[in-house]
Amino acid sequence: MLIGELKAADYRFENVIAVPLEVPLIPEFQIGVIGIVWLGESEQVSLDIQEITEGDNDLVPEDEAGPALFRLMMSPDIANAFVNQARKVVSAGRAPCPFCGLPINREGHLCPRANGYRR
Repeated sequence: MLIGELKAADYRFENVIAVPLEVPLIPEFQIGVIGIVWLGESEQVSLDIQEITEGDNDLVPEDEAGPALFRLMMSPDIANAFVNQARKVVSAGRAPCPFCGLPINREGHLCPRANGYRR
């Protein structure tokens, strides 16, 4: 949506080449809340990714201790390339578990309906 608004405002995007991720991927934390903000003064996009918690589903203010937070500041060009790459990854999808419907990772998953049995 934000990238679409920039395109509608005739923002001139530079061509950015997407670089594949290094594998294996080792997550630092599970994602809970995602926030995206346009910083008009610096003409940057801020992507905030917060660790999943059992409490509120709101971003924790910077001055409070809270769950892990990853903040990525990027130009609109990089944000556009990020969105294009994310669309490719999401469209590839993962097969759903026939028992619980949750996506199955390459190494399988612990199925809650099968009492934690690895599928």
